Amino acid sequence: MKATSILVAASLVICVSIQAFAGTWYVDDSVAVSGDGTSWETAFQRIQEGIDATSDGDTVTVAEGTYVENIHFDGTNITCTSTDPLDPAVVGSTTIDGNQSGSVVTFSGTETEACILCGFTIRNGKAEGGGGICGGTGPDSTQATIQNNTITGNSANLYGGGGLYECNGTIQNNTI
Repeated sequence: MKATSILVAASLVICVSIQAFAGTWYVDDSVAVSGDGTSWETAFQRIQEGIDATSDGDTVTVAEGTYVENIHFDGTNITCTSTDPLDPAVVGSTTIDGNQSGSVVTFSGTETEACILCGFTIRNGKAEGGGGICGGTGPDSTQATIQNNTITGNSANLYGGGGLYECNGTIQNNTI
């Protein structure tokens, strides 16, 4: 009985410790120099910098602005969000622009529903499949939650359409 109690207590400490390490990273393209991303004052300039800094369970919060880049989640189960994904004005002014150089957002295909992309305008992507969002290739497709985005002005050359490709998670409240 005592050994079981110790095991349960140790498990709780580990779970609480893991939760305590979940962090928030900040991205703002208006900062003069990219910082360490730990506050608005020291924000990263690029969304990909924020994603690269994360571990599963973290959040990347992105200020309004136009981010000309193509982002890759690389299998991390994080939340990447604008400052207010429920406000259409914020979604409209928090833009990820793919500059016609591939899918704007790419998932590896191994993300779970705990991976969330919300509150962005995703535009100007051009790829073989999923110009806006590519959820994976081959047998893998993302289970990520994609919500409250505007996905517009993207194209695909071969398959999957310009909006979404291989995205099998929860897709809700998006304008495509």
